[in-house]
Amino acid sequence: MAATPPSLLEKIRSYYSDMTEASYLDWGGESLGFHFGLADEHTASRNESLVNMNRFLADQARIVPDTKVLDAGCGVGGSSIWLASERRATVVGITITPRQVELAQRYAREHGVADRTAFLCMDFAATTFAESSFDVVWNLESVSHANDVRGYLDHVHDLLRVSGHFVCADLFLGNGGDPEHARAMCDGWVLPNLRAREEVAADLQAAGFRDVESLDLTPRVLRSAQAMRSVASMKKLELSLGRTLTGAPENAVHVRHLDAALAAVAGLESGAVTYGYVGGHRG
Repeated sequence: MAATPPSLLEKIRSYYSDMTEASYLDWGGESLGFHFGLADEHTASRNESLVNMNRFLADQARIVPDTKVLDAGCGVGGSSIWLASERRATVVGITITPRQVELAQRYAREHGVADRTAFLCMDFAATTFAESSFDVVWNLESVSHANDVRGYLDHVHDLLRVSGHFVCADLFLGNGGDPEHARAMCDGWVLPNLRAREEVAADLQAAGFRDVESLDLTPRVLRSAQAMRSVASMKKLELSLGRTLTGAPENAVHVRHLDAALAAVAGLESGAVTYGYVGGHRG
C-alpha cells in the first residue's frame, strides 16, 4: 500500500481542521457537500447542483439498496448520508480529520441513517479493511489529495469485490490557460500531485480495472464555479474588513483557501484546470 507520507497527512488534516467549520459548511448547506455541483439553466439552487453530483456518481456506480460503499474522503458525510437515505446503500465513510468524523456521525443521526452508515478516521491510501470488502469505492474530489495515485488505485482494486465499481469526480490538470492558477489552487487546497484526467484513467487501467471511462464535466460545473467565485470574493472582503476593524491578523490558511478557490475558478474557465469523471470496475 502507498500510505500517505506523515508530513502530507498532517498538512491535509490541519487544513481540514481549520476550514471545515470556518468555510466548507457554509458552501455545503443542506447537502453537506464539500465539492462542485453539476448545474445547467434549469438547476434551481447550489444545493440542487451538489445533489446532482451525488446522483451522477451513484448512477455511474449502479448503486442500489444494500450496495456496500466506501466513501473515501467523506468530509462530514454528505455523500454517505445521501447514499444511505436515497439509495438505501450501506456506507463506510473515512476521513483523516477527527472533527469531520464527529460531525458526520452527528449528521447521520440527525438524518436518520446512523444504522446504514459508519465513519472512521483513516488514511484512504492505507486502509485496514479486508480485501474484497466493498461493492463501490467512491471518491468525490479526494483522489486529488493522493500523493501516489497509481498506488492508491492498486489499493482500491484490492478493496473491491469482483465487478465492483470505482467512481471518481475531481479536479484535474489542464493543458491550457495560466499554470499559476493550477499551482495556487493546489497550494491552498493541499493537492500534492494533480494529474491530467487521461493519466488517471491510464493508471486505473494499469491497476487492472476494466471498461474504464473518462468524461470531461468541466462545462457542467462552470455555474457552480461561478457561485464559488462569488462566495470566495465575499469571504475575502469579510476577512479584510475584520482585519481593518479589529486589527487582528488574517488566518493564513483561510486566505490561501479563498485564493485557491478563485484560482480554481479562473483555471476552469481558462483550461489550466479541468473537472471530470473517471471510473471503471474490477475484473
